[in-house]
Amino acid sequence: MPNYNDDDVDYGEYRYKNYLWRENGRFVKPQKQTVATAIKKQTSRSQKDKVGAFAIFSVIICFAITFLLADFFSGSGFLAFTGARAPNKKGNASTYYALSLDYYETESIASMTADELRQMGGGGYAIKDNGFYLISSVYGSEDEASTVLKRLNSKNASIYKIIIKELPLQWYKGDKKSELLDTLKYAEITFDELYAISIALDNAELTEYTARAEITVLTNKIKLLKAKFDDLTTKDRNISVTKIKVEMVATIAMLENLLSYNVSRPNLISDIRYTYTAVLVAKKNLSNNM
Repeated sequence: MPNYNDDDVDYGEYRYKNYLWRENGRFVKPQKQTVATAIKKQTSRSQKDKVGAFAIFSVIICFAITFLLADFFSGSGFLAFTGARAPNKKGNASTYYALSLDYYETESIASMTADELRQMGGGGYAIKDNGFYLISSVYGSEDEASTVLKRLNSKNASIYKIIIKELPLQWYKGDKKSELLDTLKYAEITFDELYAISIALDNAELTEYTARAEITVLTNKIKLLKAKFDDLTTKDRNISVTKIKVEMVATIAMLENLLSYNVSRPNLISDIRYTYTAVLVAKKNLSNNM
């Protein structure tokens, strides 16, 4: 089994960086994705003569989307609200509201459009759900997401709900369940603080230097939650503990990549929006597979 504590993934080199639990329960790292390989994946040997036409179509779509996104993000603070609000809670589940600019049936078009969006400060995270929903940002309030959706005035835009169920703890043998539950809020804490940092950056209330300082504090906070979780589950040896640890380590890895000056990125704010979306989606996947 790999040593996840030593994971050092360069997220800037990947189109899709989501950590997912597949049906077989194995942890899967992202694969590099380029336009060329995306086209290749879609094309069987019997369809090779169609590659040229598909590539031309893809370029036309990307040019059209570039102009559309430029219009969307022409104003400062387009995606911003003053601060993250508590997600809508129903029963033991929390709901976050992701702003999807469009839905694509093919990964290649979603990938290229995501790059265009990231250049303009959007998250550019593609949620795979039958097809691909291209996410620009996420909100804890449906009203806030709906307000931005109305500003877009686009028939292709929509709100995608990220529903995170409370993780089951029937496997826990200890007597500090409330403390354990606190450690499991790592994804929600990451979203809240990264969202606030993205707003401050967007409004020029923080520089990239001071934003990284705040991300450093957040990273240390999540590391402490991970250490506390490890301490509380020392005697619990099961797949649920392993899955949670892996997701916590992945969250820390993504935060540390935000701090790196060696990662190629269009801009810090787009990576922040990408990261908080990825963390929430990973937590949703985790809650659905325990």
